[in-house]
Amino acid sequence: MTDHRRLQRALFRMQMDPSFAQRVRAGDEAATMSLELAPPDKALLSALDPAALAADARDQRKLQLQGNLQGEYGLCAAAGPADLLARFLSAPEFHRAVARDELLPAAFGAYAARRAEEERRAPLAALAALEHAMVLLRRRRGAPEPAPAGELRLAPRAALLSLPEGTLAFAALLRDAPDLGGAPAPALGPGSERVLLLAAEAPVHALPDVRPERLTEPVARLLERAQAGLDGAARRALAAELGASEQELEAFVETLVEDGVLARGGPAPAR
Repeated sequence: MTDHRRLQRALFRMQMDPSFAQRVRAGDEAATMSLELAPPDKALLSALDPAALAADARDQRKLQLQGNLQGEYGLCAAAGPADLLARFLSAPEFHRAVARDELLPAAFGAYAARRAEEERRAPLAALAALEHAMVLLRRRRGAPEPAPAGELRLAPRAALLSLPEGTLAFAALLRDAPDLGGAPAPALGPGSERVLLLAAEAPVHALPDVRPERLTEPVARLLERAQAGLDGAARRALAAELGASEQELEAFVETLVEDGVLARGGPAPAR
């Protein structure tokens, strides 16, 4: 029986990457094996007219895919090499993701990070880390594990990230003037900046906007510890560590709960 989903993925890989399609048609063992097709499906694929297989009027499918990726990786596209989007379609990350039916935007983030490392593009690596984390947060699904009563945890629509110093400033510069992407990227600082990513509320079938925000040291410390959970005793200890009163910390915590950054585990037990 034909595995239609696997066959469709094979056709998609060949249509998006003509050089790969050529290797498959030439009988290249590695390319053919990577399709993971049963013998009858391989025979069916071999019988297809190459012209029909390559049909993509004015490259519409490629352009649509690249446009979707640019929508989520606009900073990388602006700061990276001119062929960043185009070469993804022949990259191993693309082929693995399609073969395994995995998320292509996540695969693009891994690809951009690899190219940044290979080509020693530190600003691109930083932007790839930022936008890849935003891609994953947009698609975070499933109910979180409930926190114990009286405990605070980082909310499901929030995530923390550590980036090279100057990343968010460079990102803002690119957003305001994307034509600067062709200019030399500014040198990032030797330190790091801790960043909060917060996804806006959105309908179930829509991807939410995600806003990055640089954190001050006290807020970063609070949110980092909230990842594992902060009960009342831990919050009192943190307040003393930060030189704040318990009331000041709790008032600030309440604003973070209202903003959707922190979530409470339930009613606190009676004392």
